[in-house]
Amino acid sequence: MVMDGGWECYPVRFDEDLAAAEQVLAGKHLVLIGDSLTRYQYTSLVYFLENGHFMSPPPDNAWKAEFESWNDYFRITNERLHGNEVCDCYRPSEQIDGSYENRYYYNPATDVRISYLQWRGARGIYLHDQILDAVVDGDMARAGSYCRAGECGADVPGLDPVRFTSANDFVRDGAPRLRPHFLVLNCGHWAGCGTRAEFNALADSARDAVVKGGGHERNVIWKMTTTSATRGIAGHKHCGPFVARGARVSPDDRVSEGFRVLVGAPGSGVTLGDVFEDTIHFHAEVYAELNNILLNVLAT
Repeated sequence: MVMDGGWECYPVRFDEDLAAAEQVLAGKHLVLIGDSLTRYQYTSLVYFLENGHFMSPPPDNAWKAEFESWNDYFRITNERLHGNEVCDCYRPSEQIDGSYENRYYYNPATDVRISYLQWRGARGIYLHDQILDAVVDGDMARAGSYCRAGECGADVPGLDPVRFTSANDFVRDGAPRLRPHFLVLNCGHWAGCGTRAEFNALADSARDAVVKGGGHERNVIWKMTTTSATRGIAGHKHCGPFVARGARVSPDDRVSEGFRVLVGAPGSGVTLGDVFEDTIHFHAEVYAELNNILLNVLAT
């Protein structure tokens, strides 16, 4: 990977310094709300924090296609975190309807807390309120007692499915309960991510949520997503060589402190095939680099 401006912009190689990564995150709550790319970045990050390296053994945490089914993927990636994650997860087929994927990681030994909630564009965010309540209460044992990873469907006794119809609904009404210190948002390739006015409302809600969580309003990060140049999706801007771009949302909604990973930069020798599993999802090494960037941003 070739970084914009070189690695001097992101001086710490956190993949070589687990203790430094833990220091950035200890006592804080990093909440990621986004698509499948955000999921894989989450699974890459928590695996690193739990095991000291980003790359999992096969099947690869960062590529569901290596697993027999979605529910096998949920179960195995959850087991690799040694009891430190509650996975409110279930998906009966490749179709996303009827599925849940919300993951809550907490390591009491390091006091590191990271959550991922799946945002499906206009379809909103689906979760089980009792599990979220238990996580908010800090009772991870109770949160994990309702169902095992891959078995948290709509018909589990004692669980009430809840749908937030938009990301702003959740960030305004649900996210403050999690007390996020950092909040990363990425709608990805989903349709219906919102108008400019809806984005501004989401940014306002996100800033309120992190301030209530004890963070600074600049701790809201909007991560933009691009795809390979061979795939076109209406309504999304494709930046050719850019794999991913992100920017903190500043108080006046200007994009600032951007960060990016470049593919195919002059002299890099990196090709699209080196980066993508398909035309959307990255190889595991890219998520590791994105997490190195993210940790550098959070540390500033």
